Amino acid sequence: ENNIAFEYNGKTYYADKRKIEQYDQLIRYAAEHEINVSAIILVYPKLWSTDPKVGMMLEHPEYERFGAYTMPNLTNLDSLNLYAAAIDFIASRYNRSDKKYGRIHRWIVHNEVNSGGIWTNVGDKTAVEFMEMYHKSMRLIYYTARKYDANAEVLISLDHHWSKAFFEKGCYSAVELLNLLKDFCSTEGNFKWGVAIHPYPENLVDPKSWLDKRAVHSQKTPLITFKNLEVIDAWIKNPDNFYEAHKRTLLLSEQNPNSIDYSETALTEQAAGLAYAWKKVIACDGIDAYIAHSWIDARFEGGLKTGLRKYPDDKNDPYGCKPAWYIFRDAGTPKEDDAFQFAKEIIDISSWKEIYHTVQSEKQE
Repeated sequence: ENNIAFEYNGKTYYADKRKIEQYDQLIRYAAEHEINVSAIILVYPKLWSTDPKVGMMLEHPEYERFGAYTMPNLTNLDSLNLYAAAIDFIASRYNRSDKKYGRIHRWIVHNEVNSGGIWTNVGDKTAVEFMEMYHKSMRLIYYTARKYDANAEVLISLDHHWSKAFFEKGCYSAVELLNLLKDFCSTEGNFKWGVAIHPYPENLVDPKSWLDKRAVHSQKTPLITFKNLEVIDAWIKNPDNFYEAHKRTLLLSEQNPNSIDYSETALTEQAAGLAYAWKKVIACDGIDAYIAHSWIDARFEGGLKTGLRKYPDDKNDPYGCKPAWYIFRDAGTPKEDDAFQFAKEIIDISSWKEIYHTVQSEKQE
């Protein structure tokens, strides 16, 4: 009684009615307010799955337990159909012509896959082996979504480790995976994918990204942070990386400077970090969106306070607007110059022009 029955490839599947109705409410609200929605597709292993039988089918047979999520299991027909059925249900529901439940515009495939051992686990694989599995999941989502939306696109999710992997086991450099994805497209046919990258500061706790030492203005940079967004901007605008002569979509889909605590100094430094990030984003016209993560501080973020508002259960100021909230509100408006003025002293600049840099092209390097 609490499920929604649906058909896929001649079989009946069931979706949790209460959970789906929560998505309906949120995605419909976004549509009513003309907000684009990017859906992140995450796959729980058996251990975390609401239904252990479903989790067992979707968990990849080479998944290792320390991974937060699993690469979907596409090694047998039953698991493949289950995964495809779930994607088909979501795509058909949120791309109806009558927009009854709102719309999903883009599909972010799993999380920070260049650190796959942590976030999209399939054991310790070579980069080629990992991409061979990952790109199957991308294509499945892409072609399924395109049944209902001719403009659907998928995005590869990456953390800030650009030319160097986070660590050896199950991790890769972002640019290595991007180049492999291009190779798979050359061999098996191109499709419309974009990039959803998370350019957190070098130290996730410290909002002063302008001090990042490992973020340099070269395609060989170990990290991409707010300090050197010009690198990913140059990469996405390189014609060698285009899709059918067009720039691919580039989202900064999860990042915000952190406030170490709620002291005046910490909150002011977070606000300055956001002003700095915004100025860098606006200068990079290859970036299509900055999605603030998160809009509110969350206990499950391991102590990080990257939100624009305080904890909902804060004793003194629940949901309170942090100074960064006002920066986000005023960015891109006539109030921006005055609102951002305080940040120059903290960053130690006299003009915003001082934060911009050029990047050598890939061919030059």
